[in-house]
Amino acid sequence: MSTPNRILDAGVTARLGRQNRVLRHLRTLGVPVLAAGLDDELTLVVAAVDGRRLRRQASCVTRRRTGIGELFSIHIDGCRVTWLETPTPDEPTTNRQRSKP
Repeated sequence: MSTPNRILDAGVTARLGRQNRVLRHLRTLGVPVLAAGLDDELTLVVAAVDGRRLRRQASCVTRRRTGIGELFSIHIDGCRVTWLETPTPDEPTTNRQRSKP
């Protein structure tokens, strides 16, 4: 008797292994993962406070503005790690809103 829905090909297995390595790496840094996806970039979602720590360590950070804040992402070993930063009432959202000293 066969189990057709339980067989993974080598490519899928390799991608899941890569995502698992990144999950373990984030765990050693003390960064909990809120969600994981199986999209083309193997996206992992972390909390904003943890993302800020990762942003300081990353060499390339991508930022995209959304209606509710800024979506940041970095790549670690072929996986995209993302987080959403929303401004607090005390933080300006653009350079034009910052007051000059």
